[in-house]
Amino acid sequence: MGDFETVIILKGRLIQKNYKKALQEIKDYFTNYKIDKIEEIGKKDLPYSINKNKKGYYVIINFKIPLQDIINIRNFYKSNNNIIKYLILRKK
Repeated sequence: MGDFETVIILKGRLIQKNYKKALQEIKDYFTNYKIDKIEEIGKKDLPYSINKNKKGYYVIINFKIPLQDIINIRNFYKSNNNIIKYLILRKK
């Protein structure tokens, strides 16, 4: 098991109801893993346009997961249409 942190940027065009639904879908995916903390930063301007999005909802998740399962999380992020950018970091 390793300690990881992920930063996710969801589409800024989502209305609040759809944002909550998209966030819940991400939380549901992590139910098999131990989540230490979820921090919703909120809607912010992006430093540059990503797929025609000028704003995005930032979410930070700290979690514990076996190293071999990281590829599954990456594939989930890539398949989720509401996620426009993500970063997964291993903590020491």
